[in-house]
Amino acid sequence: MSAYQEYVEEKNRLDAYIDRHFLIAAISENLSGTIVRLEHPGGETATLLLLSADTRKHVVNLLLRQLTSGSSSASASAAN
Repeated sequence: MSAYQEYVEEKNRLDAYIDRHFLIAAISENLSGTIVRLEHPGGETATLLLLSADTRKHVVNLLLRQLTSGSSSASASAAN
């Protein structure tokens, strides 16, 4: 799979959760990639492993948008 295709697939998966009103609860990095923990206000959770550097940039942009929008769990994200 090309790097661009990998980026598009990861971005689409992440955006699908955001479109369903999931919030970014935590982001952590390791040698395998970036682990993003998402939480829905209804209690559902999801975890994504992002491998593409471009998708990692995208998730940071989403987190910044979430933090500036004043979401209630955004302050918890900043602490993690």
